[in-house]
Amino acid sequence: MLKDSIDFKSHLKAVSEEIEAVLTDILPLPSGNQKAVMEASRYAALGGGKRLRPFLMIETARMLGSLNKGVYIAGAALECMHVYSLVHDDLPCMDNDDFRRGKPTVHKKYSEALAVLTGDNLLTISFELLADSKVHDDPNIRMTLISDLAKAGGANGMIGGQVIDISKSSQIRDEIFISQLQKLKTGALIEYAVTAGASLSNASESEKTAL
Repeated sequence: MLKDSIDFKSHLKAVSEEIEAVLTDILPLPSGNQKAVMEASRYAALGGGKRLRPFLMIETARMLGSLNKGVYIAGAALECMHVYSLVHDDLPCMDNDDFRRGKPTVHKKYSEALAVLTGDNLLTISFELLADSKVHDDPNIRMTLISDLAKAGGANGMIGGQVIDISKSSQIRDEIFISQLQKLKTGALIEYAVTAGASLSNASESEKTAL
């Protein structure tokens, strides 16, 4: 059991480092009028995090025998979506956190305004990456990835969970409340990670449901 735990952690770390390398390569370097937001985007996305969501996507594709460079790019896109949510979640109007992944949050290091723009930038980058033919040569698969991510990140997914979180902050949080909150705020992108890995592997709808 201990060996299995160690093997999982080491494998998760290895995949995390691979995603870090992809993000480092694809996130634009700070320059020109966009320098500030690009710098803040790289600050938010690089140098921390377990990369659990990309890991699940990659391992699903690996299990289905379809692991390739495109899956890693899609995984990086999903991580950009996740990081955008963290940047906005940390804002004073939300959870008001000063630290994230062992360093000052984006609004603390830069400003609240730039943190909002940084989150917006990472969100749009995620869709830009998924639209690239490098992810998959079938445009219908790419459309599915984009559509499913929009749903997972929207009002019936991650954002819906955050709405529940902030609207009930002063009330008692029972088991039903917490379950619904986590299903949307956290679970939606985790579910997407697995179904996207399956989509990239040309899995059928029944196979996605089984996963």
